[in-house]
Amino acid sequence: MIRTKIALAVGLGLVALLAVTPVANAKDQKGPRPDLVIGKVSKPPASNTVGSKLKVTVKVTNRGNVKAAKSRVALYLAKSKKHKAKDRPLKRAKVKALRPDKSAKAKLKLVLPASSTPGTYRLIACADDRKQVRESKEGDNCIATKAFKLKAIAVQSPPAPTPPAAPAFRMTDSIDWGFIEDANLNEPEPGDPVTATLSAANGIAGQAGYVRSGVASQPLVAGATTSFDYSGANNSEDDGAVTINLPFAFPFGGISESSVSIGTNGWMSFGSPALDYWDDSQTSDYRGTDAVVGNFERGIMTSAIRTPAPEPSKRSCPPTAAQWRSSGISVNTRATVRRAV
Repeated sequence: MIRTKIALAVGLGLVALLAVTPVANAKDQKGPRPDLVIGKVSKPPASNTVGSKLKVTVKVTNRGNVKAAKSRVALYLAKSKKHKAKDRPLKRAKVKALRPDKSAKAKLKLVLPASSTPGTYRLIACADDRKQVRESKEGDNCIATKAFKLKAIAVQSPPAPTPPAAPAFRMTDSIDWGFIEDANLNEPEPGDPVTATLSAANGIAGQAGYVRSGVASQPLVAGATTSFDYSGANNSEDDGAVTINLPFAFPFGGISESSVSIGTNGWMSFGSPALDYWDDSQTSDYRGTDAVVGNFERGIMTSAIRTPAPEPSKRSCPPTAAQWRSSGISVNTRATVRRAV
């Protein structure tokens, strides 16, 4: 009885072994499988800047004998030709299912990381990056592009700011110290008090000086005319000067001037009377020449100021001109009209 049970147990064990063995062999058997590879990668530019954008086209091909399921292709930023775990992933794209010997193109838009260290790099493209497809070969999925340079962003230093011009100053005591006379032709005596006025301004036109250049002749300004009277007891139609208030603030040398002295011989001056200098020298203060218009000719007799009416569509301060008329008494001259705007 005991022998019968042992024989039965051995027989059942053999049957079970025979039944299991064929299954194990079926799992180990290698049948036809797909094989996804990178057929081609578009070449990146030879030089790039960190943070720049790239468009890369990758061609994925199935070299296997059976259809490959859907997969993903990936691009990495790498230092060497061989793909390593430390390579920086840049972009992934879906790839459709591929029949044997069929290919698909994936167009990837990527950004080269701005935090990358400048140097020499390659792009590595890997098919079936997430191992979704069981392939006949798993070691041929990646290829590298040619090396390219990755440069840092050129940082341009901002231009040095232009320092503001020094504040403008003007000091006047209303005396022409060439003639030692005021506008009324009065000479200060020793011990007489002289009042000086200091004007300071910042950010007004002319503060940094002027570039002097010749200008083309312009027609006379038309408009309301105010004639000057040089016939007073302390004046002269030949070598006189009259001070008038301007119809607007006039920026000159960085100071807003509200009045101007106009002389009969072609002078305009701010702060001091525009008296005649027979040797044609120009009056000046510590800023340099302060005469706007120099002497035209000896013998200019009369002058006037003319201001057109302002136009609504234009600036509120219309151009104002001082005009001088020559009497023609100078030798070889004829009657002319001169002006300064």
